[in-house]
Amino acid sequence: MRRPGYSLLFFVVCLLGVVAAPSRPSLRAQGAQPAILVIDGGTLIDGNGGAPTRDAQVVIEGNKITRIGRKGQARPNGAQVINGDGKYIVPGLIDSLTNYLWYQGEIYLNSGVTSYVGIGDMGEVGVEYAEGIRRGKIRAPRPIDWAVHFVGPAGNLVGLESQFDAPHPLASPAEAREWTKRLLDLGGYGITFQNGAASPETFQAAVDVAHAAGKPIGIRAGGNIDARQASMMGADFIPRSNGVGAVVTTLPPARGGGFGGGPGGANELDQWANIDDAKATDLIRVLVQQKTALIPAFNQKAPGLPSNWARFELQSRRVFADPMLMAYYPSSRAQAILFNFLDPPNLQPDVVEARRRGFKNALNFHRRLIEAGGRVLVGTDGGNFAMPGIGALHEMQTFVDDMGLTPMQALQAATKWPAETMRLQNQMGTIAVGRFADILMVNQDPLAKISNLQDIAYVIADGRVQERGYHASYWSPFQGEGPITLPVVDDIGWAVNVKRQALAGRGGGGGGAPAVPDDPAAAGGRQGGRGGRGRAGAPDGAAAPGAAPADAAAVAPALAAPLPAGFGANRQPQPTIETIDPGRRDYVDPDYSKAVVKEGGPTLTLKLTGFNYFQRSQVYFNNIPVPTKVISRIAIEATVDESLLRTAGRYTVVVKNLGLADPANPALGNGTSNKAWLIVGYR
Repeated sequence: MRRPGYSLLFFVVCLLGVVAAPSRPSLRAQGAQPAILVIDGGTLIDGNGGAPTRDAQVVIEGNKITRIGRKGQARPNGAQVINGDGKYIVPGLIDSLTNYLWYQGEIYLNSGVTSYVGIGDMGEVGVEYAEGIRRGKIRAPRPIDWAVHFVGPAGNLVGLESQFDAPHPLASPAEAREWTKRLLDLGGYGITFQNGAASPETFQAAVDVAHAAGKPIGIRAGGNIDARQASMMGADFIPRSNGVGAVVTTLPPARGGGFGGGPGGANELDQWANIDDAKATDLIRVLVQQKTALIPAFNQKAPGLPSNWARFELQSRRVFADPMLMAYYPSSRAQAILFNFLDPPNLQPDVVEARRRGFKNALNFHRRLIEAGGRVLVGTDGGNFAMPGIGALHEMQTFVDDMGLTPMQALQAATKWPAETMRLQNQMGTIAVGRFADILMVNQDPLAKISNLQDIAYVIADGRVQERGYHASYWSPFQGEGPITLPVVDDIGWAVNVKRQALAGRGGGGGGAPAVPDDPAAAGGRQGGRGGRGRAGAPDGAAAPGAAPADAAAVAPALAAPLPAGFGANRQPQPTIETIDPGRRDYVDPDYSKAVVKEGGPTLTLKLTGFNYFQRSQVYFNNIPVPTKVISRIAIEATVDESLLRTAGRYTVVVKNLGLADPANPALGNGTSNKAWLIVGYR
């Protein structure tokens, strides 16, 4: 059994007791840097698979490689020179599967990971965050990401979320074509489906639009679209190798597909433990023919089973023992990752034999795919429950020590092959003239031992030498802890339920005075405990248990009507926020403009909808009280001065009704709404 209390204690002990690995000399990335950088000397392993080149010279101008020659060649005047003697020069690493958020930036760069492939789960924030990286305003790995990922028509939504909250449901091929184009128009590098719940026709429509634009598309197969079908339909990559085990197993299919075999189905490693060789051979043929890459994320999907697991745990704990990192890294996210090392379910006595067999079969299948000319990519699925940054180095070690690849193959699985799969091979993935200057320099030969990639001398990202180590001041204007998506309105399910419960309270929802439609002051009284701020208990506008839909319709006009004079003298109700709209349309995409305005724009009127507003309700923007006008119980406006909109970032919006909603029942709320966010993007 997992023991959360023990996990927390163990995590604290590790923070206090484990000494971080000493930092190596490095150069600062911040501030002015010479326009020309020269690596003079060293052994070049360019990522193409050929023999290394000794005594090489690499010239970088701006963020591009402009010349590759021999050590000692004439250097441009004013160049910054790195002495590469005795070192090994390889392409910067690419993590092909991440749940990326801003606080992972240093972890990735410190490990030589200079690019990441997201899954499309940061919404509007991700678009502006990527723009900040491209402009050199945010120090982070190069993003290969898109605003949102797709699912089938039954998204887990209450109907008020931003259209860019992940996942975005698609009900038809027409929607797939429209939304694929919209994501690409916003600068998306590709498209992903979170599962195979969409219809094959819907997925095919997205494939056609993405490929017509020269962009890749991936899918976590299963359900309506299995891994073989996905490949035949044009999928460029399958994250987590999802659905592959279900195609090659002898076990019966799960009900509904999905992760881990789906509801009522076998665990995915159990599927692999019962492999049909003929099915496996056929699927390998299809994957090679269709050029569909797999991203297995072995260390995330098979915790406890890799041969280096104990060392991976120790190194991960050392990372999170650095107090400079933990000054900004959310402790809950670090704990969730470290919790993965405690009592792995695959090592339980009743399943360990089958899970080890399944892991071995999965490794063999992926190795056979590479031997047949297919592609397997290094991806961690990190940031949520798997280790970001150093996790990519751990995955490469599993590729070599457990899957049986050569170090060169493992290196290409984290450099050249991901770039090809993402259709970016002319920009990254190898060290060549014209490529981005994303380079990792190590002190020992990685082709002799892949773990030598951890002995890092320098990391160069986008042409800049990075200062390694952690800094308590590391920051991004687009913050948010996640763990995955960054919504426009937090806790929207809770906000919807506050109103539903108030309406249901007309029958006495909690033992206090019922909420009477024509007496707005009574609403927000004793409605029962607030409960957790999770998703609403009923889908898309349905009434909560105990509420009468007819009653909700009857009180709607009263809720929207102007408030009576003097309302709110006796009690401060619990306010909520359901939607925001800045009233400006600074972007072509209309839904995107509902959450994002451009920096330097004029003063705006921010419109909020929610519940329990009254004359003394006050809107705070970025913790600053701003002029507020209450329209009705469910509508409020705030004037945000242009001086507050001059800098790109993600800014909080809350409504405060001063004091507790009910002093006799603090569980009803403290008079402060859930948070909404206005994003100020770059001009």
